Amino acid sequence: MAEKAERSSGPSVVVVVAIVGLLSTIGAAALGGYWANRSVERQFESQRSAELQDQRREVYASYLRATAQFCTAVTEDPDAQGTKKALVELLNQDARVDLLAGPNLRAPLTGLTNALIDENATGCDSRKYLQLRHAFVAGAQPDLR
Repeated sequence: MAEKAERSSGPSVVVVVAIVGLLSTIGAAALGGYWANRSVERQFESQRSAELQDQRREVYASYLRATAQFCTAVTEDPDAQGTKKALVELLNQDARVDLLAGPNLRAPLTGLTNALIDENATGCDSRKYLQLRHAFVAGAQPDLR
């Protein structure tokens, strides 16, 4: 009788071991897929962040270049056609920065642009321009890290 009890439990043990093996394989595959997917997502986020940072750097530099060109045009001849073109370029660059800028840069951007385009272009005074430009750059630093 003991032999019969041992034999009947043998096939059920094999079935249980097979089921456990199958479940562990499926579980391992699911976990491996999950971690691989998370890794790809992190890599994508990193690439996107780097691209945005590069784009911001380029746009911020273009804006600063436009501010200097505008001030040069205003001091040479405020009523010339070149001054009007420089103003349009300044406003275009201001809009590009505004689209990409983080919250730290909003106030310095507005302050610099408004000081440049006021009636007397007071922002083009060398000392004031440098102060406003430094405030802009300081506001841009968190976006570029």
